[in-house]
Amino acid sequence: MLVAARKAMDLVRPGDPPESAVFAHVAYGVLAVLTGRGSDGPRHLHESVGLFKVVPVDSADPLVLVCAGFVGLFLREAEAGRDLLDRALDQAREHAPTAALPAVLFMLGRDAAATDRWPLARAHYEESVRVARETTQFTFIAGSMAGLAWLDALEGRVDECRAHAGEALEVAEQYGMGLYKAWSLIALGQLEMGLGRPDTALGHLLSCESFLAEISINDPDLSPAPDIVDALVRLGRLAEAREAADRYQPSAEAKGQPFALARAARARALVAGDHRYIDEYEAALRFHEATPDIFERARTHLYYGERLRRMRRRVDARQQLRAALKAFDQLGAAPWAERAMTELQASGETARVRDDSSRQQLTPQELQVALTLAEGITTREAAARLYLSPKTVEYHLRHVYDKLEIRSREELRTVLLAQSRPAGERKALMFTDLEGSTSLVEAIGDGAWHDLSAWLDAELRRCFVEHTGREVDHAGDGFFVVFDAAGDAIECAVVIQRRLLTHRRLHGYAPQVRIGIHVGEVQPSGSAVRGAAVHRAARLCAAARGDSIVVSREALEAASRPLTGLRKFELKGIKQPVEAAEITWEG
Repeated sequence: MLVAARKAMDLVRPGDPPESAVFAHVAYGVLAVLTGRGSDGPRHLHESVGLFKVVPVDSADPLVLVCAGFVGLFLREAEAGRDLLDRALDQAREHAPTAALPAVLFMLGRDAAATDRWPLARAHYEESVRVARETTQFTFIAGSMAGLAWLDALEGRVDECRAHAGEALEVAEQYGMGLYKAWSLIALGQLEMGLGRPDTALGHLLSCESFLAEISINDPDLSPAPDIVDALVRLGRLAEAREAADRYQPSAEAKGQPFALARAARARALVAGDHRYIDEYEAALRFHEATPDIFERARTHLYYGERLRRMRRRVDARQQLRAALKAFDQLGAAPWAERAMTELQASGETARVRDDSSRQQLTPQELQVALTLAEGITTREAAARLYLSPKTVEYHLRHVYDKLEIRSREELRTVLLAQSRPAGERKALMFTDLEGSTSLVEAIGDGAWHDLSAWLDAELRRCFVEHTGREVDHAGDGFFVVFDAAGDAIECAVVIQRRLLTHRRLHGYAPQVRIGIHVGEVQPSGSAVRGAAVHRAARLCAAARGDSIVVSREALEAASRPLTGLRKFELKGIKQPVEAAEITWEG
């Protein structure tokens, strides 16, 4: 097949329609990836992204639409080719034959599953299966069933995973769809890993590795080798784990794509000695940043945190474990979230009660109906598009209204639009300010002031770094610093005040610094951080006295600290009083 694809590439001429070049580049690129031809496959897929831009917008050729999906699926990058998928679905629904829908829906499902949109992935997979059954396209039943099994595995749905994987394996065997057989075996392995049964998982993963070798597929993105390393490490079989990591490394390097490189670095980290594991985990996280796969990144944070905790680096471990827990919670990966929570508790962090209100999600069918109707079409048009009766569409719409607490389609569009915006991040925010700086400058002069402020800035920055704070701004006499955890922010503030007190006792003088801390949702904007929570933290700092730390109720709760000493602060520019406490730091 690869030889035929190469000949197709050679036959493409400059004046040919862009669709012809798309078919040739994508076919060759996909086959080159599957057969392990290094960077050759990704290079042709990248070239096809530019070709899609000159394909007529109204092109409804089903093969063009399928090719668009393959580009995103096989590149697995954060940006390249991802806008092609939505365009493919629109074109398939409006112009292409019904036969094109299962393939495009499958591609969209796979794309969504590689991000944080798992409910949407499930909706696309289920619709793909339904339409595939109606149009007798059984190969895509195998693909979407394998995709559902993968989601079930990570969410801890044991019975559903085994049922979906079983059907996918049966159909894949019947129609010779090796790719989907491999996905099903990986899903079963992931299920067992999530359930804490690495020995059973290893059996499924080794079966998958042997099967891929039999059919000559050598795509590192599909390879179960990194998961085999994970299972072997958990079974204490380190020598075999190192061999598996070494086998995987050359193919990942040859492909050169961030997803494969991230998994390779994580595999190396799992088997690395105490002097090398940090560098390997940090490399893996850097590669993850260039991919959309939230789950795999969270796994890396989890394993990194587990290793740090076992090395007694508890503060550093908590930072990684919090990131893992946050992602697993967001995804709904329950078994993995429980593992991250257990590790956090073992690190000494007080258990928190999770906010599960956001998990009241629409079913896949409800989500599909909501997304379709939000486009502004009628119930009958939605029914025809989704192959449902109008009454069934209305039935699901009533449940959507009840769950989202809305009463009109205009509200439905508004809610779905809001959910599609980039999510904010919950951070701990600290502002510091030097008390009486103006009078101090006048008293000691510019030269002495310059030396004093340089010393103070250095001391504060050292504290920020020690407690994993990120400096966002330094204006005049104060700092704005962001922390992932409220506990780290409060500990940092206490250390600052204690060090200044020690300096005052030893040398007779140290400036007075006031500190305000709040926790809330913020929106990163380049190097800046924005949001109402930032304004509130700044106002709490302004309300503090010299040598004091004022912490909001939200920050105290997030850090699992007692709510003693709370009082209401009237803050400039904020209508309602803000509950906060001045915490004790001496001693």
